[in-house]
Amino acid sequence: MEVEHLQEKEMKNRDEVPPPQERKQTRNEDPSLLQEMQNMGNKRPLKVSVIITCYNYGKYLHTSINSVLKSTCKDVEIIVVDDGSTDPHTRRVLRQLRMKPNIYVIRQSNKGAASARNTGIRYAKGKYIYSLDADDKVHPKLLEKSVAVLDKHPKVGFVGSWLRYFGKARGVIRYRRYNFYTLLFKNIIPSGSMFRKIAWEQVGGYYERLRGFEDWEFWIALGARGWLGYMIPEPLFHYRKHKNSKLSQSLKRRRRLIQLIRMRHAHLYTKLSLAKLKRIWKPRSLLKKKPSLSNRAQSWRFLPSRRPVLRRRIRTKFRMRRKSRL
Repeated sequence: MEVEHLQEKEMKNRDEVPPPQERKQTRNEDPSLLQEMQNMGNKRPLKVSVIITCYNYGKYLHTSINSVLKSTCKDVEIIVVDDGSTDPHTRRVLRQLRMKPNIYVIRQSNKGAASARNTGIRYAKGKYIYSLDADDKVHPKLLEKSVAVLDKHPKVGFVGSWLRYFGKARGVIRYRRYNFYTLLFKNIIPSGSMFRKIAWEQVGGYYERLRGFEDWEFWIALGARGWLGYMIPEPLFHYRKHKNSKLSQSLKRRRRLIQLIRMRHAHLYTKLSLAKLKRIWKPRSLLKKKPSLSNRAQSWRFLPSRRPVLRRRIRTKFRMRRKSRL
């Protein structure tokens, strides 16, 4: 009898539990964002999520997406974040992209590139993130080679490559090997680079108050957290040069932006900290600190350090002394 009485009590308690309330939409939330979040919630974890930020760049968007689709790395999802575009052609292109598989379009009000990237990464299911602007392109091998580096070296948090620019001008920018001390004074990592999502979470994402050089500040934050960088010595990132590019706009406010970056990371720019970092990241210690790919069949490796140049100078001085003695 007691058992039956307890069972009846349990049944009553279960009946009295109210049904779960449906989540109400707040005024600040975009319905499209919630819909994309629900659609992407059931997807399996992927290797790479490519975040393409777009603001009135609809005429370049298809070229950028097609370059990602041609990649040799197939375990990829594409998330296009519309940062409040007002151009009718861009909005029409974005509506068409919603119908394509494995391409997700998220719209938000205009808050800048840093906010758009953070929005896309929050919904990303990939282990690694690749940030790409709507007017830029990638080489078919870029994602595959970047993933290979991150898989092999767990201490490497972000991977960049040489830059090939096209459009109004053409050429190649050959970056030197990664050096955190140099990074504090010069941006030696292109904006189109791959990084770990867990590293993005640790530093709190891109700094959204910075309207320009947000990628430079992000690399500094990752380096300060202890993550290493890697530079693939091949021009695999293709950057479009035109008058209205974000870089050209940032260069006009260069001095103010650099000041904001140094204020945010003031502890790195003290005399004591700079002296310590300079000692740690000098060329000799880099050979011990940096990983290298052991597979000789690969055609991409670290660039040689500046040590051979120093040796050449020493040799010339030695020859000069020998000549003076003779």
